Amino acid sequence: MPAASNGPDGDTAHTGIHSLDGSSLRDVTAGSDGRCGTACTAGPGYDTVTGPGSPTAGVDAALAAMK
Repeated sequence: MPAASNGPDGDTAHTGIHSLDGSSLRDVTAGSDGRCGTACTAGPGYDTVTGPGSPTAGVDAALAAMK
């Protein structure tokens, strides 16, 4: 997706993905590599391993509709 300049960091997709409802992202809620504590452990919601989650089918259309 091409970057636009109307988000706070110049990236509309980044800004838009955080404003979508929870059904637009598949949250990884558990898992760890076992080597670096909480920094490498997934949990519900935003975490440093998987961020907000992986986009689900249709998220591209939802982001496009935000223009």
